[in-house]
Amino acid sequence: MKKIGDGAHIPKLISSMFHFIYYHQDKSWEKYTYMGYPILQNPMDLWLYQEIINETKPECIIVTGVAFGGMLLYFLNITQTFVGMSDTEVIGIDIELTKSAKNLIGTPHLHIIEGSSTDKKVIDKVNKIRKFKSAMVILDSDHKEPHVFRELELYSPMIRRKGCYLVVEDTNLNGHPVNPFWGPGPYEAVSRFSHTEQGTHFYADNDIWSKNLFTFHTWLKRI
Repeated sequence: MKKIGDGAHIPKLISSMFHFIYYHQDKSWEKYTYMGYPILQNPMDLWLYQEIINETKPECIIVTGVAFGGMLLYFLNITQTFVGMSDTEVIGIDIELTKSAKNLIGTPHLHIIEGSSTDKKVIDKVNKIRKFKSAMVILDSDHKEPHVFRELELYSPMIRRKGCYLVVEDTNLNGHPVNPFWGPGPYEAVSRFSHTEQGTHFYADNDIWSKNLFTFHTWLKRI
């Protein structure tokens, strides 16, 4: 095994240190907006999202955890801009909608559902909208392990096409490398999911990490 001193692990060590400082320094990532809507994202991850959407061209994008609506508007504008994606539906789910998110209700090709992402009635509404289309799914609601794991069970079957993505946001929590006292969260849910039968249909795309040398999320790609 190579030691830190031989330089093999230095880039990853430095990127983890920067990741920690960037995340915790006045939570700079919380201050970004998209077209006036708070977006609560690392901009380098947003760049990765548009690359993936252009590459995979999902027929439907499902986001659990709407917050202020910035991510929904971002995905909607991307899909309406890329050639051949004007019919892509964007679905957002949140247990309680903010005022700014409610302002987006009624926007063509954008659907906002109020309720728990794991509630059967909500899942039924999602399926009615997507109509068996292959989806890209982004999990960004309750960041406790049991909830994220349940979302993985419920939403992973909606990703039907090889090469499409299931993105579990904020797997950096609980010391990976930020918020070390968070407790079991998205990272642990992904680890648990990877040992299930459904989980064997996905792998973590580590090439994503290599582009920016750090990411807040885990990018699971359909085999």
